[in-house]
Amino acid sequence: MTLAHRYRPDLILLDIAMPVGSGVDVMKKLAFSTHTKDIPVIIVSAFPEEMKLFEGFENIKGYIRKPFELPVLLDRVKEALSES
Repeated sequence: MTLAHRYRPDLILLDIAMPVGSGVDVMKKLAFSTHTKDIPVIIVSAFPEEMKLFEGFENIKGYIRKPFELPVLLDRVKEALSES
């Protein structure tokens, strides 16, 4: 979160499973901060059913299932950045 506030990235790739905390917790913090709420987010997960955890977040621009191929990732990133 601190890095997102400091650097204000154009896009965030967010994995659901993280070493500390969860992607859902990070998403909540991003969504409720005036500094980060408009940054587009692409969710990365091995389990598509987890997408329901992110319903209602307006800045989610897509989902990529792991393992993924680089061309798929690049296409999703381009789409998300062109929408914002």
